[in-house]
Amino acid sequence: MDNLCSLETMKKEFQTLQQQIERVLEFGGGHTGEQIAYDMEDADEVFLTYQYTRLLDQLDDVHRRLRYLHKKIAVEGPLMKQSNGRPAFPDGTELTSGDACELLVADEDGPYWVFTTIEHHGRYYAKAFGFEQPIDGMQARIRR
Repeated sequence: MDNLCSLETMKKEFQTLQQQIERVLEFGGGHTGEQIAYDMEDADEVFLTYQYTRLLDQLDDVHRRLRYLHKKIAVEGPLMKQSNGRPAFPDGTELTSGDACELLVADEDGPYWVFTTIEHHGRYYAKAFGFEQPIDGMQARIRR
């Protein structure tokens, strides 16, 4: 148990990591690696460039998630289906396809938030729970 780390310490470590990822992404030309110079006739360089490009893409995903987590909670409340079919908060803030949010789940382990995106396929649903799980009435929050 002596090896436990506080949540605040982890938050600081992730903030440092976020800055390092930003530098790597900037240096490499973003998630596509378009600023990596290499010899296209050298199989080793082509291989490494491909691998680095894949890593840059994954780092971009991590960077976006860290940026999201460092934002403040802007809106929280139960989602209600609007006349246009979109889920919305009581203040009128609507969610649409591709929007990130967190939904509160309560089960035998207790309540916890699940990160997800809202998707649409005939009706709106939370990607983390699948099409069959209705989200109307679920407690949700978004960060900005």
